Amino acid sequence: MKTLTNKQHIKETIALSLPLVATQIGYVFTGMADNYFLGQIGKTELAAGVSANGIFVLLLVFCIGMSYSATPLVSSAHVNGNLERKALLFKNSLFLNTAVATLAFILMFFLSPLMDYMQQPADVVALSKPFFNVLVFSMIPVSLFFTCKQYAEGLSNTKAAMYISIIGNVLNIILNYALIYGKWGLPEMGYMGSAWASFIARSFMGISFLWYVFYNPQTNDIKFIFQESENRWRSFKIPFGK
Repeated sequence: MKTLTNKQHIKETIALSLPLVATQIGYVFTGMADNYFLGQIGKTELAAGVSANGIFVLLLVFCIGMSYSATPLVSSAHVNGNLERKALLFKNSLFLNTAVATLAFILMFFLSPLMDYMQQPADVVALSKPFFNVLVFSMIPVSLFFTCKQYAEGLSNTKAAMYISIIGNVLNIILNYALIYGKWGLPEMGYMGSAWASFIARSFMGISFLWYVFYNPQTNDIKFIFQESENRWRSFKIPFGK
């Protein structure tokens, strides 16, 4: 087994961690960009967007947390060269996380009328509801992104999520501008353009990362085994190294 010096260990840790930091900052930046554009429209629109995003994040954090459990298991299977287990873990994660995200989406979509009871100004609530109803559609794409992200990180590939996150943020900014103000032949949607921009950008991130896992040479070794494997929940209970 290769023995690392302190200098080598620090260097490799930084190389792995910096993309992780950049990805997390990128996710926060999405909300910052939305708030900037909403703030240019008006205070009520900004308040509506912040309110809708705040509620959306409550369940989104739960869904993201579900995806984190796969990373150490994938890492163990990768180190031990267990290709079948890697494929099974990814398939299980994809199914479980998508199912949880779908339930969260259904719950939030039908509970949006409860925003009337949050003691917020009536004009803010009136704008928050349609904004929120668009945001919740991005629950499943975000779940896809984080499922793929945690799988890739289990393979020590932390750069893929960073690159996709950067592209997604650039797309979100462009679409915010285009959809809010009706630029380049796109409809002028006002503050709702920001909600649709976030949904489209997040959908791009989830779908493109899924494509990356199956078609990039660094991650596509599970492609054919994935198609043949069956979901087995006990795979999440197998101790590390087996």
